[in-house]
Amino acid sequence: MKNNIKAVWVFIFFLINMSTHAEEIKLGVEQQKTLFLTIYNDDLALIKDQREIQFQSGINDLAFIDVSSLIKPETASLYALNDPTFSVIEQNFNFDLLTPQNLLQKSIGSKVKVIPPLSQPRTDKVEDAEILNVAEGNAILKIGNRIEIVTPERIIYSSLPPYLRPKPTLVLKVKTEKTNSGSIELSYLTRGFSWRADYVALLNQDENKLDLKGYVTLINQTDNVYQNAHIQLVAGTVNQVYEGGGAREKMDMVRQPMAMAAVAPLPASQSFFDYHIYTLDTPITLLQNQTKQVALLSVSNVKALKEYKFADLTQNYVLMKQADESEQIHPVVNLTMDNKKEAGLGLPLPKGIVRVYKNDEKGQGIFLGEDSIEHIPESSSVNVMLGQAFDVTAKPRQVSFEQIAKNIYESAYEIDIENAKKQKIFVTFIENFPGEWKIVQTNFQNDSKNTKQAKWIVPVEGQNKAKLTFKVRVKLPE
Repeated sequence: MKNNIKAVWVFIFFLINMSTHAEEIKLGVEQQKTLFLTIYNDDLALIKDQREIQFQSGINDLAFIDVSSLIKPETASLYALNDPTFSVIEQNFNFDLLTPQNLLQKSIGSKVKVIPPLSQPRTDKVEDAEILNVAEGNAILKIGNRIEIVTPERIIYSSLPPYLRPKPTLVLKVKTEKTNSGSIELSYLTRGFSWRADYVALLNQDENKLDLKGYVTLINQTDNVYQNAHIQLVAGTVNQVYEGGGAREKMDMVRQPMAMAAVAPLPASQSFFDYHIYTLDTPITLLQNQTKQVALLSVSNVKALKEYKFADLTQNYVLMKQADESEQIHPVVNLTMDNKKEAGLGLPLPKGIVRVYKNDEKGQGIFLGEDSIEHIPESSSVNVMLGQAFDVTAKPRQVSFEQIAKNIYESAYEIDIENAKKQKIFVTFIENFPGEWKIVQTNFQNDSKNTKQAKWIVPVEGQNKAKLTFKVRVKLPE
């Protein structure tokens, strides 16, 4: 009986080559010459697939096999690279794949043969039947004078229904005035691709420099394999029009194990239009539903500034008297890098996640925190928030409040800072005040170059205390 079942599927796949598409020119991956893959950040890629073909003069039916399962068919364009007489008359995307269920569904009303179930004694008895309907994955058959519900593996088909294909296929009707061999290129957009950058930063013992490694994470959520693809990555947000339900829901699938590409030269980068393009120097193979990492950058001794930062401790009490006493607050720890060559960097950095580590006295790596960054152009700053400091606190206190006029307020504050660490630190305070404002009194200079906020940097010696005081006058519109 098992031999009978095997024979069923051998016969089915034999029928693929005997189907109604016999006159088509089939272009599979065997005819693939070159594959270009341009991947964008958000579920989009541009594929350019060049394949070799033998044309006949006149009208040709082409079956471009194994296109992306998430293709946007309306974006497909086919070109003959060396035939000016070539033109496309019609194109169709066929996604009815050859599966047991599709084969059964498309064969409703057809005559088939049926074999006994495996639970019965071995027999070579085969009966004629007609498929009346399909329900819950089973076939409802008329066998002689009886109606029987059978499982799909018991059915033997004599032919394939039209248009069922083993792989996603773009079917085109084209015209040419030449009979020759040449290359054609199919270009189309597809969902199911994305990429991001992942960075690993190792902070030195003095916490003023770091080694930075960057990796490109390529994500292929289609059902296709892309062999030896020439890959470009576009950093930037491309506007897209989403129609209907959008792309097939592939994002909730279980992530496949990540593959790490072999060490290769770092990608070259260039500006293009209003985006930035990274070109991988060596062809990459992306398997179906695969996540793969490729080296992006590796730099050492990048200057870094560690900041302890407090923001908006006054909480807009500049407009009213504060009734409750504030509690001690822990600052956010920020790591800032200038993306400049003189600081050891000076590279366009695509958006991604930066993970920061530091080795302890035994050389063991300790994870300090992670943060996401947007696309960072050269000469900009990279700010990474690591978490909250344990040994540093600040306690703000409103010491006076006065409403000078209907729309003018004046408040004074003291902020007590404690540093339980052994080394000297610098603590940054940022305040965003409403309306027009002016610092009328302070014990530290307001270092802000932004007219919309005040900024103080307060040094605090190791295992010591410090105090920031300021008075601010705020004028609101009448």
